[in-house]
Amino acid sequence: MKRKFVLIAALVAALAVVFISCPYPTNGGGESPSGGTGNTTPGPGPGPGPGPGPTPPTSITVKVGGVDQSGITVIRGNNGTIDYTDKGYTFTYGTVTNSGYGNGIVRFKVDLGSATLGAFEKVTFKWTGVSGDASEGKKLYLLASGTESAISPYKDDTAVKALVISDDPGAGFWNGSGPDVTGTTAINVTLNILTTTPATLALSGEVWFSIFESASGGAYTIEDVVFVAK
Repeated sequence: MKRKFVLIAALVAALAVVFISCPYPTNGGGESPSGGTGNTTPGPGPGPGPGPGPTPPTSITVKVGGVDQSGITVIRGNNGTIDYTDKGYTFTYGTVTNSGYGNGIVRFKVDLGSATLGAFEKVTFKWTGVSGDASEGKKLYLLASGTESAISPYKDDTAVKALVISDDPGAGFWNGSGPDVTGTTAINVTLNILTTTPATLALSGEVWFSIFESASGGAYTIEDVVFVAK
Protein backbone atom coordinates (compact mmCIF):
# COMPACT_ATOMS: atom_id res chain seq x y z
CA MET A 1 0.00 0.00 0.00
CA LYS A 2 2.82 2.31 0.90
CA ARG A 3 4.53 1.54 -2.44
CA LYS A 4 1.31 2.38 -4.33
CA PHE A 5 1.02 5.70 -2.52
CA VAL A 6 4.60 6.61 -3.39
CA LEU A 7 4.00 5.84 -7.07
CA ILE A 8 0.87 8.01 -7.18
CA ALA A 9 2.69 10.88 -5.47
CA ALA A 10 5.55 10.64 -7.94
CA LEU A 11 3.09 10.66 -10.87
CA VAL A 12 1.33 13.78 -9.53
CA ALA A 13 4.67 15.57 -9.08
CA ALA A 14 5.71 14.72 -12.65
CA LEU A 15 2.46 16.02 -14.10
CA ALA A 16 2.88 19.24 -12.12
CA VAL A 17 6.36 19.77 -13.59
CA VAL A 18 5.07 19.16 -17.11
CA PHE A 19 2.16 21.58 -16.63
CA ILE A 20 4.34 24.36 -15.24
CA SER A 21 7.02 24.03 -17.93
CA CYS A 22 4.63 24.11 -20.91
CA PRO A 23 3.84 27.60 -22.40
CA TYR A 24 0.31 28.84 -22.60
CA PRO A 25 -1.42 27.89 -25.84
CA THR A 26 -1.91 30.87 -28.09
CA ASN A 27 -4.77 31.87 -30.37
CA GLY A 28 -2.60 32.63 -33.40
CA GLY A 29 -1.75 36.16 -32.33
CA GLY A 30 0.39 35.30 -29.35
CA GLU A 31 -2.43 35.84 -26.86
CA SER A 32 -2.85 33.51 -23.91
CA PRO A 33 -6.25 32.36 -22.66
CA SER A 34 -5.99 34.90 -19.84
CA GLY A 35 -5.56 37.78 -22.29
CA GLY A 36 -1.80 38.19 -21.95
CA THR A 37 0.75 37.50 -24.67
CA GLY A 38 3.17 34.72 -24.97
CA ASN A 39 5.95 37.17 -25.92
CA THR A 40 6.28 40.13 -23.58
CA THR A 41 9.15 41.81 -25.48
CA PRO A 42 7.90 45.26 -26.58
CA GLY A 43 7.76 45.88 -30.36
CA PRO A 44 9.18 48.87 -32.14
CA GLY A 45 7.62 52.25 -31.35
CA PRO A 46 5.75 54.39 -33.87
CA GLY A 47 7.68 55.66 -36.85
CA PRO A 48 8.79 59.27 -37.24
CA GLY A 49 6.06 61.83 -37.75
CA PRO A 50 5.57 63.86 -40.93
CA GLY A 51 8.45 66.11 -41.86
CA PRO A 52 8.25 69.91 -41.97
CA GLY A 53 6.00 71.45 -44.60
CA PRO A 54 7.28 73.27 -47.68
CA THR A 55 9.20 76.48 -47.07
CA PRO A 56 7.04 79.52 -47.90
CA PRO A 57 8.33 81.51 -50.88
CA THR A 58 10.21 84.73 -50.18
CA SER A 59 10.45 86.09 -53.74
CA ILE A 60 8.90 85.79 -57.18
CA THR A 61 10.06 84.50 -60.55
CA VAL A 62 9.53 86.67 -63.62
CA LYS A 63 9.98 85.44 -67.15
CA VAL A 64 11.91 87.99 -69.25
CA GLY A 65 12.23 87.33 -72.96
CA GLY A 66 11.64 83.62 -72.40
CA VAL A 67 14.14 83.26 -69.53
CA ASP A 68 13.14 82.89 -65.86
CA GLN A 69 14.58 85.39 -63.39
CA SER A 70 14.12 84.06 -59.86
CA GLY A 71 14.72 85.58 -56.44
CA ILE A 72 12.98 88.88 -57.26
CA THR A 73 11.85 90.77 -54.17
CA VAL A 74 8.58 92.70 -54.29
CA ILE A 75 8.53 95.93 -52.26
CA ARG A 76 5.23 97.02 -50.76
CA GLY A 77 3.38 100.27 -51.08
CA ASN A 78 2.93 102.64 -48.11
CA ASN A 79 2.07 100.70 -44.92
CA GLY A 80 0.92 97.71 -46.95
CA THR A 81 2.02 94.08 -46.75
CA ILE A 82 3.37 91.60 -49.30
CA ASP A 83 2.57 87.90 -49.01
CA TYR A 84 4.25 85.65 -51.55
CA THR A 85 2.34 82.90 -53.32
CA ASP A 86 3.68 79.95 -55.29
CA LYS A 87 3.60 82.01 -58.49
CA GLY A 88 3.56 85.63 -57.42
CA TYR A 89 2.45 87.89 -54.58
CA THR A 90 -0.55 89.36 -52.79
CA PHE A 91 -0.52 93.03 -51.85
CA THR A 92 -2.74 94.25 -49.02
CA TYR A 93 -3.18 97.99 -48.63
CA GLY A 94 -2.34 99.50 -45.26
CA THR A 95 -3.73 102.48 -43.37
CA VAL A 96 -2.24 105.81 -44.45
CA THR A 97 -2.66 109.37 -43.30
CA ASN A 98 -2.87 110.81 -46.82
CA SER A 99 -5.20 109.67 -49.54
CA GLY A 100 -4.41 108.87 -53.14
CA TYR A 101 -3.64 105.99 -55.45
CA GLY A 102 0.06 106.80 -55.15
CA ASN A 103 0.22 104.89 -51.86
CA GLY A 104 -0.18 101.62 -53.70
CA ILE A 105 2.98 101.58 -55.83
CA VAL A 106 4.24 98.00 -55.46
CA ARG A 107 7.52 97.62 -57.31
CA PHE A 108 10.11 95.03 -58.28
CA LYS A 109 13.39 95.09 -60.18
CA VAL A 110 13.99 93.17 -63.42
CA ASP A 111 17.28 92.79 -65.26
CA LEU A 112 16.76 93.45 -68.98
CA GLY A 113 20.42 92.73 -69.64
CA SER A 114 21.75 94.37 -72.77
CA ALA A 115 18.23 94.68 -74.22
CA THR A 116 16.36 97.95 -73.93
CA LEU A 117 12.81 98.40 -72.74
CA GLY A 118 11.91 99.29 -76.31
CA ALA A 119 12.70 95.69 -77.31
CA PHE A 120 9.70 94.44 -75.32
CA GLU A 121 6.13 94.47 -76.55
CA LYS A 122 4.06 93.79 -73.45
CA VAL A 123 3.79 92.34 -69.97
CA THR A 124 1.28 89.59 -69.23
CA PHE A 125 0.16 88.25 -65.85
CA LYS A 126 -2.76 86.88 -63.89
CA TRP A 127 -4.71 89.23 -61.60
CA THR A 128 -7.08 88.12 -58.84
CA GLY A 129 -9.04 90.42 -56.59
CA VAL A 130 -8.95 89.36 -52.96
CA SER A 131 -10.93 91.89 -50.95
CA GLY A 132 -12.16 95.46 -50.55
CA ASP A 133 -11.75 98.33 -52.98
CA ALA A 134 -8.97 96.52 -54.85
CA SER A 135 -11.46 93.94 -56.11
CA GLU A 136 -14.22 96.35 -57.12
CA GLY A 137 -13.89 97.55 -60.70
CA LYS A 138 -10.39 98.99 -61.07
CA LYS A 139 -7.88 99.66 -63.86
CA LEU A 140 -4.29 98.51 -64.21
CA TYR A 141 -1.22 100.30 -65.58
CA LEU A 142 2.46 99.47 -65.99
CA LEU A 143 4.99 101.86 -64.48
CA ALA A 144 8.75 101.90 -65.13
CA SER A 145 11.79 103.77 -63.90
CA GLY A 146 15.55 103.46 -63.93
CA THR A 147 15.72 104.25 -60.18
CA GLU A 148 13.74 102.94 -57.24
CA SER A 149 13.34 106.32 -55.59
CA ALA A 150 11.44 107.64 -58.61
CA ILE A 151 8.92 104.79 -58.43
CA SER A 152 8.51 104.62 -54.63
CA PRO A 153 5.38 105.82 -52.83
CA TYR A 154 4.03 108.24 -51.93
CA LYS A 155 3.55 109.92 -55.33
CA ASP A 156 0.72 112.21 -56.31
CA ASP A 157 -1.32 111.47 -59.42
CA THR A 158 0.79 113.69 -61.66
CA ALA A 159 4.00 111.94 -60.65
CA VAL A 160 2.46 108.49 -61.08
CA LYS A 161 1.15 109.34 -64.56
CA ALA A 162 4.67 110.35 -65.61
CA LEU A 163 5.79 106.76 -64.87
CA VAL A 164 3.06 105.02 -66.88
CA ILE A 165 4.41 103.18 -69.95
CA SER A 166 1.23 101.34 -70.92
CA ASP A 167 -2.25 102.72 -71.58
CA ASP A 168 -3.26 106.36 -71.20
CA PRO A 169 -4.21 106.88 -67.52
CA GLY A 170 -6.67 109.61 -68.42
CA ALA A 171 -7.53 112.39 -65.99
CA GLY A 172 -7.70 110.19 -62.90
CA PHE A 173 -6.73 106.58 -63.76
CA TRP A 174 -10.28 105.32 -63.27
CA ASN A 175 -11.34 106.99 -66.55
CA GLY A 176 -8.19 106.02 -68.46
CA SER A 177 -7.78 103.27 -71.03
CA GLY A 178 -6.08 100.68 -68.81
CA PRO A 179 -7.68 97.22 -68.72
CA ASP A 180 -10.56 96.76 -66.28
CA VAL A 181 -10.36 94.19 -63.49
CA THR A 182 -12.99 93.28 -60.92
CA GLY A 183 -14.17 90.44 -58.71
CA THR A 184 -12.32 87.58 -57.04
CA THR A 185 -11.88 85.29 -60.04
CA ALA A 186 -8.46 85.15 -61.75
CA ILE A 187 -8.21 87.28 -64.91
CA ASN A 188 -5.47 87.10 -67.55
CA VAL A 189 -4.22 90.65 -68.18
CA THR A 190 -2.01 92.15 -70.89
CA LEU A 191 -0.37 95.56 -70.52
CA ASN A 192 1.08 96.75 -73.81
CA ILE A 193 4.22 98.88 -73.63
CA LEU A 194 3.04 101.97 -75.49
CA THR A 195 5.35 104.74 -74.26
CA THR A 196 7.08 106.80 -76.93
CA THR A 197 9.45 108.60 -74.55
CA PRO A 198 12.97 107.96 -75.93
CA ALA A 199 14.69 107.98 -72.53
CA THR A 200 12.24 105.41 -71.16
CA LEU A 201 12.50 103.14 -74.19
CA ALA A 202 16.29 103.27 -73.87
CA LEU A 203 16.30 101.87 -70.30
CA SER A 204 18.36 98.69 -70.00
CA GLY A 205 20.02 96.58 -67.35
CA GLU A 206 18.19 96.71 -64.02
CA VAL A 207 14.87 98.52 -64.37
CA TRP A 208 12.17 99.04 -61.74
CA PHE A 209 8.57 98.18 -62.63
CA SER A 210 5.20 98.40 -60.94
CA ILE A 211 1.91 96.76 -61.89
CA PHE A 212 -0.17 99.63 -60.61
CA GLU A 213 -3.84 99.43 -59.63
CA SER A 214 -6.04 102.48 -59.13
CA ALA A 215 -7.32 101.37 -55.72
CA SER A 216 -7.06 102.69 -52.19
CA GLY A 217 -7.74 99.63 -50.04
CA GLY A 218 -8.30 95.88 -49.90
CA ALA A 219 -6.00 93.35 -51.51
CA TYR A 220 -5.17 91.75 -54.85
CA THR A 221 -2.87 89.02 -56.18
CA ILE A 222 -0.48 89.16 -59.16
CA GLU A 223 0.98 85.94 -60.56
CA ASP A 224 2.80 84.54 -63.63
CA VAL A 225 4.46 87.81 -64.71
CA VAL A 226 6.00 87.59 -68.20
CA PHE A 227 7.86 90.27 -70.19
CA VAL A 228 7.28 89.47 -73.85
CA ALA A 229 9.89 90.59 -76.39
CA LYS A 230 8.90 91.93 -79.79
